[in-house]
Amino acid sequence: MNELYKYVNIPNLGAIQEELLHSIDHNYETNTHAFSYPPHYMQQTCPKFMLWLQLRCKLPIRVLRFYVTSPYDTLLPHIDGGGKDPVVPFGLNIPVYNCKNTLMTWYTCDDNNKINDTPAGYYGGTHPKDISQLRPIESLELIRPCFTNNSVMHGVTNPNNTYRVMFTVRWILSHKLGRTIEDCIRTDGLF
Repeated sequence: MNELYKYVNIPNLGAIQEELLHSIDHNYETNTHAFSYPPHYMQQTCPKFMLWLQLRCKLPIRVLRFYVTSPYDTLLPHIDGGGKDPVVPFGLNIPVYNCKNTLMTWYTCDDNNKINDTPAGYYGGTHPKDISQLRPIESLELIRPCFTNNSVMHGVTNPNNTYRVMFTVRWILSHKLGRTIEDCIRTDGLF
């Protein structure tokens, strides 16, 4: 994916956002964190969304994951994957709750400022050694579903007094398969 983001058309988005929010089976208002559910659970709790997704998928889904950002908090800049694992090229992100006025920002980051690690509760990734050396490229108020480029350093800022809930879909992680959106999902009518 060359763009930083690419908007997606999802029919019945309001109903799907409700399904996703109500599928969360615990009090998510605790701190900034991430959690995943297996496909069979998501099929039971989000049948409209999962039917739409499964009818389009060309490759297996690797993860169905919620990201919660606490009030006045950030998800620190990172690149998804890296090190021994391939970099995750993109993800389908769906704003679920309280995403207005929050920003996803992409940054330039020199190679000598990158370190591979795995923060608690997250998959492996690449993080900056020194955040002060990052320079913003572009920011997005992610209030519409879109594919986001996860191979560029990015982070999230929530300046609101509410918890921000975002949902993401990621496909199989391979050095060869699933490196483009078109490899993973049928794109007719999607953009």
